[in-house]
Amino acid sequence: AVRALTLGLTGAGLARAPLSGPLATYYRQLERLSAALAIVSDVTMGVLGGDLKRKERLSARLGDVLSHLYMASAVLKYHRDEGEPEEDLPYAHWALQHCLSQIEIAFEGFFANFPNRLAAALTRRLVFPLGRPHREPSDALTAELADRSVSEAADRTAAYNSSSTSSAGERLPRCW
Repeated sequence: AVRALTLGLTGAGLARAPLSGPLATYYRQLERLSAALAIVSDVTMGVLGGDLKRKERLSARLGDVLSHLYMASAVLKYHRDEGEPEEDLPYAHWALQHCLSQIEIAFEGFFANFPNRLAAALTRRLVFPLGRPHREPSDALTAELADRSVSEAADRTAAYNSSSTSSAGERLPRCW
């Protein structure tokens, strides 16, 4: 509980990231939200116990939190495994911002529907003492990625059509 509150109050500033760079803050945010999931799960089991099984929508929201934590971790791992290409950073930022926002939306839905209102309010204050810091990716970032995707698709199409190889199976790998 202390860890979740401390990370919430500091905006994950005291969390550790395994590397420095433009995505380090996302590693810290995932540590913060993982701690939040742990304490929320403990409180939920303490308050509801076996009744959680019958509260399928509540457990599904915690599952949504876990799923988005996993997807965000996968984005970070992929970016790192690919050599941290600079040109992929906007895509990574968009995916990670989306995941963090969806995690907080799932938590909000969980707290809004938790049957014990006092426990919900106290736990919300514990894990989000300063409110929800994450929002969906900006329209500007989304538009930038849309423009890049269209441009990259045109480049791939041109590479596919200009290949001297007649077999589609041989031309396709050259486009990627």
